[in-house]
Amino acid sequence: MYPPADFLSLLFNSPRGSDATTYHWEMGTNFSLAKVKEMAFALLDGSVHGTTRLLYMLSVNCVAYTFLTAMDVDEQDNINVELNMAAQAKYLRNIECALQHVDTQPRRDPLLFQALLSAAMVMQDAGYMRRCWRLNWAACGVGALLDEDWFRQSTLPAEELVQIRIALMKCYIHDRALSTDFSQPSSLMDLPISTDLLDQEKPCDAMLLTMVDIAKVTDALFREARAYSAAGERQINKTMVQEQVKVLQGIMARSDEFRNRPPASTDPYLISEWAAIDFIYFSMMASLVRLSAGDARSTDQEGLHHARNALSSLLQLLKCATVSSSYRMKALASVCWVVPLFTLRPVFFLFRSMVIFSDALDLKLMQDVSEKLGLLAPSRHCLAALHQLCKSLVDMYAGFAERAIYQRHRQIPTNRPLVGQPPAALPIAAFQQAPSQMQLNSSGHTENVFLGRLLDGSSQDFGSDLLDLFDWPGMEMIDF
Repeated sequence: MYPPADFLSLLFNSPRGSDATTYHWEMGTNFSLAKVKEMAFALLDGSVHGTTRLLYMLSVNCVAYTFLTAMDVDEQDNINVELNMAAQAKYLRNIECALQHVDTQPRRDPLLFQALLSAAMVMQDAGYMRRCWRLNWAACGVGALLDEDWFRQSTLPAEELVQIRIALMKCYIHDRALSTDFSQPSSLMDLPISTDLLDQEKPCDAMLLTMVDIAKVTDALFREARAYSAAGERQINKTMVQEQVKVLQGIMARSDEFRNRPPASTDPYLISEWAAIDFIYFSMMASLVRLSAGDARSTDQEGLHHARNALSSLLQLLKCATVSSSYRMKALASVCWVVPLFTLRPVFFLFRSMVIFSDALDLKLMQDVSEKLGLLAPSRHCLAALHQLCKSLVDMYAGFAERAIYQRHRQIPTNRPLVGQPPAALPIAAFQQAPSQMQLNSSGHTENVFLGRLLDGSSQDFGSDLLDLFDWPGMEMIDF
């Protein structure tokens, strides 16, 4: 139920190797190396029992999984790749087995906090986003109890206390992003995070600082979006949204400084990691321009611009995760983190443009994203649903374009926008039409029937249903 001695010896004595390996290891682990050694040796000599032994087993298996992901693997050696994947699957099974017996009741236990967060991050890497959210939620409950009083009274080594503080940052990042994805309130517990201890010269710390700041923006916007949804007639606080836009732009300006210095500017994997930040930024901006909408026409153009940039950045990420390289598995882990959380708004923006303008480049971009997602979907559940959505939208567009061309050739009048018509030809009322139907699904959550009709092929008026979907007020908060 835990790694054998020979594997642990390899883990402790292997050089971290490339900058990419070091970065991924630091991002993926929540323990100091000294603490990992202490847990591993205690398991091997049988000196721990009960709850502590269970948490040690969970933690060491998580570290082993992360180590295998962080390794630079020669993908030309098929046997080596298969062995690596088989070992990852083994440790993932060990983790799932250990989790069945872990008591997650919140208590002041740093080991429980680190173990739960480590398991959540492994589930995210493996593509199980809902499991990741549940485990991270439990970790938040424990982490909130590790306040400043606890840190002052703790007798743990200083190195381990630093690791716990950094783990609290990671927990905060996951909590805000995953809560948004599942449309659930973020953790009510305020985590005691502080970024002062981060060394911005280190690639890992620079990335953590950037992601914490983005998480703060996400949290502010999500709270506003939930207040808007709960209040009915209440208007979005556009001033607050515009302030968050400026904050987000400042974060990106600072990120440019981080990425333009070695090794972030020279290592291919680190370059792809900062492309993920670009993707997050443009995706959020595509949503923010809708929330702070002024002139509808200019807002649509600005949102489309951000959507195109977002999906272009996503395509760069997907290429890193599908093209054979020594860092492909590390890139895949990043894709599994950002893609399920930030993709819907850019996809719908681009699809709307395809229908209205029949832009061949937008169609090609959507097809390329769908194709790359299709290559990864069989091994990552969290990407399969998005691939199916993109593929369905591309297929529906083909059918819509065929019908529109047929109608134009038959010269049948229609109030739907035909392929190739300029935007001025579109009736303004079509963009302002409010959706007429919302219904509850089997889980009791609201469900947009326009999206359902589009995806199941039952739509009788494709163009009208598409515009209804896009202008549904809930779509403005779809990323928050």
